[in-house]
Amino acid sequence: MDAYDSTSTPDALLAQAIAHHQAGRLEEALKDYDAILASAPDHALVLHNRGLLLGRLGRHAQAVNELRRAVQLAPDEGEFWLSLARGLVQTGEPGEALDIVDHVQSRGYQSPTIEQLVAQASAALPVEPNDAARQIIIDLYNAGRHADMEQATQALLARHPQSTFGWSVLGTALQLQGKNPTDALQRLIVLAPHDAEAHTHLGDALQNAGDPQASLPLYLRAIELAPQYATAHCNLGSALDALGRHTEAQQSYRRALGADPGNLAAHFNLGNSLRDAGQHGEAVASYRAALALAPQDPQLLTYLADTLRAMQRYDEALPLYRQVIDLLPDDGEAWANLGTTLQGMRELDGAIDAQLRAVALDPGLNALHGNLALLLHAQHRNDEAEQQYRLALAVQEDDASLHRGLGDLLCQRAAYADSLAACERALALDPDDILTYFVMASAQQGLQDYEGALRSYDRVRAVDPEHAEAWLSKAIALQESGDCEAALAHYEQGLRLQPDAAHGYANMGVALHRLGRHDESMAAYQRALELEPDLALAHANVGALYYNLRDFAAAESHARQALVQRPQFQAARRSLVMALKQLERHAEAIEQCLEGLAFAPDDVTLHSELGRSYRTLGRDDDAMLSFERALEIEPGHPQTLTSMVPMLVEEGRIEDAEKACRQAIEKLPDEASLYSNLLFLLSHICTDPERLFEEHCSFADRYEAPRRGAWSGHDNLADPDRKIRVGFVSGDFNNHALTNFFEPVAILLSREPSLELHAFYNKRLEDAAHSRLRPLFAHWHNITELNDAAAASLVRSQGIDILVDLAGHSAANRLGLFTHKPAPIQASWLGYAGTTGLLGVDYFLTDSMHTPEGRYERYFTEHLVRMPLVAPFLPVSYAPPIHPLPALANGYLTFGTFSRANKLSREVINLWARVLRAVPDARLLLGGLGQGRATDTVLAWFAAEGIARERLDPRPRGTMKEYLLLHREVDVCLNPFPYTGATTLLHAAWMGVPTLTLSGPTMASHGSATYLNHLGLDAFVTEEASQYVDRAEFLSRNIPQLAALRITLRDRYNASVVGQPAVAGAGLERAFRIMWQRWCANIAPGPFRIALEDILPQDEDASV
Repeated sequence: MDAYDSTSTPDALLAQAIAHHQAGRLEEALKDYDAILASAPDHALVLHNRGLLLGRLGRHAQAVNELRRAVQLAPDEGEFWLSLARGLVQTGEPGEALDIVDHVQSRGYQSPTIEQLVAQASAALPVEPNDAARQIIIDLYNAGRHADMEQATQALLARHPQSTFGWSVLGTALQLQGKNPTDALQRLIVLAPHDAEAHTHLGDALQNAGDPQASLPLYLRAIELAPQYATAHCNLGSALDALGRHTEAQQSYRRALGADPGNLAAHFNLGNSLRDAGQHGEAVASYRAALALAPQDPQLLTYLADTLRAMQRYDEALPLYRQVIDLLPDDGEAWANLGTTLQGMRELDGAIDAQLRAVALDPGLNALHGNLALLLHAQHRNDEAEQQYRLALAVQEDDASLHRGLGDLLCQRAAYADSLAACERALALDPDDILTYFVMASAQQGLQDYEGALRSYDRVRAVDPEHAEAWLSKAIALQESGDCEAALAHYEQGLRLQPDAAHGYANMGVALHRLGRHDESMAAYQRALELEPDLALAHANVGALYYNLRDFAAAESHARQALVQRPQFQAARRSLVMALKQLERHAEAIEQCLEGLAFAPDDVTLHSELGRSYRTLGRDDDAMLSFERALEIEPGHPQTLTSMVPMLVEEGRIEDAEKACRQAIEKLPDEASLYSNLLFLLSHICTDPERLFEEHCSFADRYEAPRRGAWSGHDNLADPDRKIRVGFVSGDFNNHALTNFFEPVAILLSREPSLELHAFYNKRLEDAAHSRLRPLFAHWHNITELNDAAAASLVRSQGIDILVDLAGHSAANRLGLFTHKPAPIQASWLGYAGTTGLLGVDYFLTDSMHTPEGRYERYFTEHLVRMPLVAPFLPVSYAPPIHPLPALANGYLTFGTFSRANKLSREVINLWARVLRAVPDARLLLGGLGQGRATDTVLAWFAAEGIARERLDPRPRGTMKEYLLLHREVDVCLNPFPYTGATTLLHAAWMGVPTLTLSGPTMASHGSATYLNHLGLDAFVTEEASQYVDRAEFLSRNIPQLAALRITLRDRYNASVVGQPAVAGAGLERAFRIMWQRWCANIAPGPFRIALEDILPQDEDASV
């Protein structure tokens, strides 16, 4: 031992003390140490040596005290620390001794005695730590400091390597950190082989590590050691459940409860096991027992509610989920469960709200987006549904069902192209999904890709040949493609497979309806409603049938019933709109359009019909916005473009109007009526007869030429003297301008024994005029529902000799019928001021006034038959008497016009403004305008010409009687151009008002001049614009002459051929006979003329 050098203590005394100490003279050494300390109490070496001495004397506690003082005074003296450590081993504090060794070694001090010291201290350590050491670890556990707990436990085990407490706690610390505690717990059961709890803990660790099989013997050993150990029984049950051995598991849980009836885990786990085994009722009892022990436990409440929900006991589950939400208001899963329960209760709005709250609270609940999409879709909240579909697909892009659902939604919203894309994605993921093929077929039908739709349905039938719905759906596609016979066969097969398919009967009724089998159609609809009284589809289709039968009130009723069942049923909505429009309830039609568009904002048909209703009510700005929206959705939508044309003409946008017609044709090139619309427009605006003729010939090239090769001969009896069967084809056998010309002639022809009259009517409208006309025909055929081929077959079956077109290219024409050449002789008369363009129409019936010799022949494909009068005009029977010339009372001339607004072009207004400037005190009454976009346009044109607003008097359209009474306020009518027309001119003449007209180069622009010539009013026909203005100015200076003409004009009318139907009737009968005789003689059609004297009786004055 090294001497401690101290100048404060005599070296001799210290040396003497050390010598006594080394020689074993301990008492003498002790006296010397005490003497030194008496004068130098902080002498570290003396304190150290005295402590060693006291230890040798067995006074270990005193020794440790001295040694502690020594290290305090000399903390860098390593040997002092080791001496203290040895002393602590002797006082039974080996743990602190080991700490001191660690401290010395950490400071770099080394000694050959350290290893022996450590061994002695370690051997002296107790097996278990003291309470203080335990409490340190317990405090770390309670504080949740699991990593620190692990570290402290490892240190504890370094001192107490046999401590069962230490190994048990280490296992807990590791497990709490997600680490594997198996090694620690295995060490524990080695140290405590009879400890049931230790075996249970190791079993738990193995089970948590995914090895329940390995945990079984440990639980069983624990139970062997402690048969009433409830936790071991309970956890054994968990392991058995994990292995699928539910019956044994349930027995273990019940043993646990036998040992400890208040064991919450056993009640809970038993409930789970019973539920997994499908024993829901017993599971509920176990969960309720668990809740009795922990009534506010959210997990227990949730599991019980989940089980009740699985049993569809939603009313019991609902308050439990609400209780969970009260406990955990921000728990997304709790809101999701509430939403699912409300969904099961069909409280869909509440379900949606709860699930939306769930995903807002927990964005990780991605699976809810798909379910939310379905719920929102079912509730017709389509914008939100589409958003949820897309959110779901953002995280589940490979979910075919979500793509299909999105496709279905888009199809319902009439976004057919997008729907098709979604279906194609779904099929790329699941090529055999039948439901997707159904959605795809619907989208293809929406795009009018009927071949594609048929292929889609065939794919379903390839998977399941007896899939009734595939047969029934394919029938719909065939029906929409126009093949109703094939559709009918498919309906019948589908209904054989599924006789109670009410919707099958409802759709089959449509096919029967289109085939003209109306009684069978109604029977099919009634069968559908017998099977399913609230079937929306059946009500909608019955409504459509009633609509076509002109029973619009019944059509409305059934459409409304359909919408009660299916508010988003767009077909029913459209039917209701159309019925309301026919009932002249346009405001309600607008409301229905807007309601339908709230469900399907891209429904182009509703936008288009909305525009038409706005137009009818004079809301032209709204109408144009609706039409423009329709065209945004579907550029080139034919019906919309056609509806816009009159408005574009009224605004002077002639080029746009023509462009709209051509775009419609481009969209549906096979629809002949669209090309007729173009020709009708051109006949109103074009003054170039060459161009007009070429356009009409182009119509024939498109629609007639492909059929000419199929024309067959006619087997009509070629007897030149027999009764001739004459068929008249028109959509205007009703209150239409045509009736004023046709009816007086038809009355005469119906009495003619040499003729048998047939009507081929192309509308369902039945009104007073229809009721007068129908009895004039021996046979009446409605061809509205027949396509051209079927109508042609009907004509042939009736043995028609001469088929007469009364429409030309005007609305509701059936020129497509004539392209089949169903009659040996075909002619055109009355309805159109120009050629049909068809080579199959042999004759055009006219008179010399309408078509002067040599002027128009080259502009007709037909041969002109000139009669004394093309047609008379029948004024209305209730026309008021002629009123004196208003200028006599007014002191100024009042011009007037009653022409349609689409005849009033910018050029017309320019000319009329010149008239008003030439007659500066004159006024102009604009009949049939009233308020609206067209009126605003016309007034703006006049303003641009410098015509004061007060000189213009717009009047709204009224009844026929109101219209005729307006003539009392007009002195002279002004005719528009180039389409001059005749009806307004003849009504005006009957009311004593002459019409000033500008004749043009086309037949349409010459028509008014024809009737003025017939009436002997040649002075009112002008050939130049300047002449037109001069003539108006001349009339303003000759008021007395106008007054005299007014009084006599009705008599003049009656005296002219225009007022003598017999002339037209006799001429027409004679024309028919000549045509027939030529055909019987096998003479090709050719032009001919019938003179007035050819039809007058021999004793009648030819001056008539």
